[in-house]
Amino acid sequence: MRVTAKYLSIVGITLLIFEFAPGGPRGLTRSSEGPSRESKKDSITVTGCLIKIDNEGKTSITSKDGKNYVLKSSTIRLKEHIDQTVRVTGTVGNIDDDEDYESAEYREAGVKLLIVKDLKVISSKCT
Repeated sequence: MRVTAKYLSIVGITLLIFEFAPGGPRGLTRSSEGPSRESKKDSITVTGCLIKIDNEGKTSITSKDGKNYVLKSSTIRLKEHIDQTVRVTGTVGNIDDDEDYESAEYREAGVKLLIVKDLKVISSKCT
């Protein structure tokens, strides 16, 4: 059998299409399952009064079950919501790994670091 340039071109293009097509080895795959279970498990929501805990504007919230969280966010201006009842959603971080909150008093009090991804104002005042 004689291989021609036209035949090689067709085979090459076909291989490229399958290589980069969705679901192919290098293509994008879609999941119908939505967010992974792990990301849902790690995300928490806390509702309470956002309070100022120091002169630098660091904030804190206490959950209904009595857990204390210091809050941090790179996308939400938490200072603007001090003394408001809010619902915050985020992930719990290790307070020992954050230089802003490395004080031993936080660890001893069992305070957790909550990295806030979403905030909703429930009331403009704390009740």
